[in-house]
Amino acid sequence: ELRNPTVYRWNISFEQRLGQSTSVNAAYVGAKGRGLLLTEDPNFAGAYPQGQRPDPRFSDQRILGNGGHSDYHALQIHGRRRMAGGVAFSAAYTYSRYRDITSTDTIFGVVPTVINTGASAAPGFQTGRTIPRPLDSEYGISENDAPHILAASYAWELPLFKNRALLGGWSVSGLASIRSGHTFDVPLGQDVNDDGAFNDRPA
Repeated sequence: ELRNPTVYRWNISFEQRLGQSTSVNAAYVGAKGRGLLLTEDPNFAGAYPQGQRPDPRFSDQRILGNGGHSDYHALQIHGRRRMAGGVAFSAAYTYSRYRDITSTDTIFGVVPTVINTGASAAPGFQTGRTIPRPLDSEYGISENDAPHILAASYAWELPLFKNRALLGGWSVSGLASIRSGHTFDVPLGQDVNDDGAFNDRPA
């Protein structure tokens, strides 16, 4: 029976004023998802010998369930200066950690839930007793994790033609954003653990 996933969010922040026009804010932000939807594969992948599967009546199986969970924690720092003396700026930095079981689409991101204990480095396909594979073995850094994010903007009112109504009012402004790149897996392209899938990761 499928249930609606649940997401909890919380935060706490502190702000300090520095002078008449500048302030700094620091916040801790957290979130956790429980009962997230993910697709489990309890019958091994396509290349596994049909007669040796846990349920030999079927090939690949896809079972949609609420076995997923995720955790997010972040420190956010934001400084800003309102327009004063012809200058205004804003800068925000986030340091975070995002972890989950699977980051891909619920339908196309399949999590295996069985282990072939007979797997070996010997040539050919080796089979043996199967045991359950805990979903938490896939828990790790999310593909959507961006540990560092920095965004800054500024505005400067130019003094050119300042006292001339028709020619004055010039300003320069800019925006910059820098962030960490996304993580990604480097699959071996081999079925080292003899589970029928060729997307094994290095140990």
